[in-house]
Amino acid sequence: MRAHHVIETIHIEGGSFFPDLRLELDSALNCIFGGTGVGKSGVLLAIRYALGTPAAPPYAKLYDAYIRDTLGGGEITVGVRTQHGVRYTCKRRYGDEPRVYDDRGNVVHVSLDGELFKIDAYGQGTLEGIARSPEAQLALLDKFAEEDTRRIALSIANVVRDLTQNSAELRRLEGEIEAEGASVADLPSVSEAIHALAIVGGADAAETVRANARKIARARERVAMKEIATALAGAQTGLDTFARGTAQRIAAAVDGAVESAEGGDHFRRAHGAARTAAAAVEEGSAKIRDALAVAATVIADMARDLADTHTKEDDAYQALARRDDADRQRAAERERLHRRFEALSASAKRVDDRRVEQAATKGARVALLSALESLHRELYAIRVKIAAEVTAALSGTIRVRVDRSANVTAYLALLTELLHGSNLRVEFIGDIAANIRPADLVALVEADDPAPIESADGSRTGKSARAQKILAALRASDRLGELEIVPVADTPCIELKVGERYLPSNKVSDGQRCICILPIILLQSAAPLLIDQAEDHIDGAYINHVLVKSVALAKRDRQLIIVTHNANVPVLADAERSFLLSADDGVGVVARSGTVDEMHTWMEAMLDGGSEAFLQRSKRYGYRLER
Repeated sequence: MRAHHVIETIHIEGGSFFPDLRLELDSALNCIFGGTGVGKSGVLLAIRYALGTPAAPPYAKLYDAYIRDTLGGGEITVGVRTQHGVRYTCKRRYGDEPRVYDDRGNVVHVSLDGELFKIDAYGQGTLEGIARSPEAQLALLDKFAEEDTRRIALSIANVVRDLTQNSAELRRLEGEIEAEGASVADLPSVSEAIHALAIVGGADAAETVRANARKIARARERVAMKEIATALAGAQTGLDTFARGTAQRIAAAVDGAVESAEGGDHFRRAHGAARTAAAAVEEGSAKIRDALAVAATVIADMARDLADTHTKEDDAYQALARRDDADRQRAAERERLHRRFEALSASAKRVDDRRVEQAATKGARVALLSALESLHRELYAIRVKIAAEVTAALSGTIRVRVDRSANVTAYLALLTELLHGSNLRVEFIGDIAANIRPADLVALVEADDPAPIESADGSRTGKSARAQKILAALRASDRLGELEIVPVADTPCIELKVGERYLPSNKVSDGQRCICILPIILLQSAAPLLIDQAEDHIDGAYINHVLVKSVALAKRDRQLIIVTHNANVPVLADAERSFLLSADDGVGVVARSGTVDEMHTWMEAMLDGGSEAFLQRSKRYGYRLER
């Protein structure tokens, strides 16, 4: 038997429905049974609530309302033993957070719904929901390699976040380049006009050519010096914002009033640490401010010196122009062109800087997309391995496979939205989603390549025009970055053997859907498994042949707590402990508990309809039983 987590006890004290309920659970199979309204499902919900295990969103409100109404002012206490043999006790009242204690009664700040200890819990409705949902089935398979799949999923989410930011940055850069790019296009013609008006005659021709070139250089120098000063000022502003915001957040968190309360010592120490951190931030900020101030002084001095040099050079240039160019109108035009050149040069530098940023951002995007593809391949490989292992473990009754990137639901929805108004058939948009991956479609748009889109078009005529219309519409949408990262998930296919055929879970009855999922859930795990009346809709033939056999195998390696109305589950799977619940005048109690042999009389009465019903069925079926 493999070491596994165990829920050892549950005690509900002072509850509205259970004023004093105690269950001592076995580490293998535990079955809870009884009539309608005796609180069987409530016991499972109480365990989940005490340990802090949330309900699935569709059931969260009902779950909370049940605990509120049945627990009232009472308290749930659950004792657990981890797979490493460490014991903890978890207590919880309605509206409070779980409180966890070690075996010496000390409060410990750990969660019993995480890495240290956790449970799996399913109801009949939950199982049907999993059987109908590819996303839920994928999540179920991922549990078999939870650490790896969670790590990869987190990495994928981080890369997608970075790609989203990257896309926004590219849009910003493209907008700035486009805004200034049109005017920058005039720079060569302005430069040519300046050279055409240069003073090239007379003995000082060489000097005037040099002076003209220097006039152009001065424009660039002024822009460069200004940008240094602007960058420094921006750094100063950013530092001030950071330091001020940090100080304000720490000051807001320090509440001196709580220092005089019973837990005041904890807060005095916590507040002291916070104030020390704030002082360190201020000290570090002061040093950076000093360095920035020194740099600002040097830059200001150099800017003044450069301005003085430029003034002298401009005076000399103007003197040369007045001496050698009698055409004042020509000189004035040349001066206007120089001012225009200076403004355009500043714009050109900004455009060049943005293009450098753009190239780096595009390079980062290529690397991020490559990383995203690698993560998806790694995750798919893990899922293929899980599917093979699950199929092997279920011995041909159920088989599982995973198809790579086959769930195009989100992709199709986004593509339909982007192509809205293009008068394209929904079927054709579906063909694109099924045959062209999102990243490949973006590449086609950027390359203006309609050929693959035409190939995906099943129509006989108008293919070229439709493909061009699609490229134009996607290009105009300005949402290619969003399209590039739209999720196209792997799709599991879980099939049940019915007769000689395997049928997928979405093609069988409700009961058969449950039997597709239950044996997978029952496979090895260290977590205790809570199942609430899962057999209610399962076809009778599958309860013994599949469900009971799966339960009997599973209990060797994990704890099972099952609420049931079917005698086959506790009897044929040989439950180590069974509990009969009853209720009288709104008060629920454990009426009996014990092994199957100790409880068979009550199982026969509650689950088989009594001995007479059991004997009558046997007679009808042609079996002879001795009493």
